[in-house]
Amino acid sequence: MSQHLQKLEEQVGVTLVQRSRSGCQPTTRALAFMPHATALLDMHARALEAPAWQS
Repeated sequence: MSQHLQKLEEQVGVTLVQRSRSGCQPTTRALAFMPHATALLDMHARALEAPAWQS
């Protein structure tokens, strides 16, 4: 999971999680990015379901 998050941070060019010894917290930019990421995942799920209702 950590590697996936680091790759995403590299792709979007911002730090999405503040890491510390006690854990991690989403940054303000991560919270702003979240609705866009959620929308993309929702569209992806609907696209995968589309063939089921078209046949």
